[in-house]
Amino acid sequence: MGDLAPMSEVMKNSLKALGDDFYIKYLRQSLITNWADIVGQNYAKKVKPLYIEHKRLFVYSGDSAWKSTLFAYKSKIIKQINDYFETDLIDDI
Repeated sequence: MGDLAPMSEVMKNSLKALGDDFYIKYLRQSLITNWADIVGQNYAKKVKPLYIEHKRLFVYSGDSAWKSTLFAYKSKIIKQINDYFETDLIDDI
């Protein structure tokens, strides 16, 4: 009997088999759903992801200090997102 693939890999391949558009939509929704896991609880409490359009993530924060913090760490957050999904899902916030 051969080695079994991890469930995450099976799921990823199954979603990709449904087409690139479907897979990207799934990843975009997953980013919204898993936001706290990706950026951490502190960011997630203060900055909310809204939607993604043309690889640009739109977020909301009612706190101007957090807006400045987000801008300062934008590159790091983009890297965290892309590393989490193992693809270039986002290129701007």
